[in-house]
Amino acid sequence: MCKFRLLKGSQKGQSIVEFALILPLLLLFVFSIIYFALAFTDYQTMNNTARGIAHEASLCDSTAKYTSIAQKYVSETRLVSDIYIWKPAENGTNNKYLTISYDATDSQVDVVLQADYNTEGSTIAKVMRAFSGNNPQGTVVFDYHIYSKVKD
Repeated sequence: MCKFRLLKGSQKGQSIVEFALILPLLLLFVFSIIYFALAFTDYQTMNNTARGIAHEASLCDSTAKYTSIAQKYVSETRLVSDIYIWKPAENGTNNKYLTISYDATDSQVDVVLQADYNTEGSTIAKVMRAFSGNNPQGTVVFDYHIYSKVKD
């Protein structure tokens, strides 16, 4: 009976020690989920932007309106994390990050939205770039082609 009382008294701080050992792992897990959720939100935002531009550009009757469509979407789109670098021209003209064109041979609007991984500031971006091994440039590309009857 005496041995039992000695063992029982020596386990007084066991739960605090276990909690102290598990807490950093739990916090790492929770913050990883939050950060990857932000990355997925940015991915979906860029995807929806490219699709919206392609849809709206396919409905207009002139390629001259593409710049104003791009301006509208660029001014409304904001990324919530620092994983991607996306800097389209504010005036809606084509650049590395956003191009809108009309392919007359296939009668379709082509929208290409490209974002680079921010490997300078974000550790998660470095991890994501490593997992996209088939993409050595470290970019994410959204390429939409939508049928259109442009009258130019």
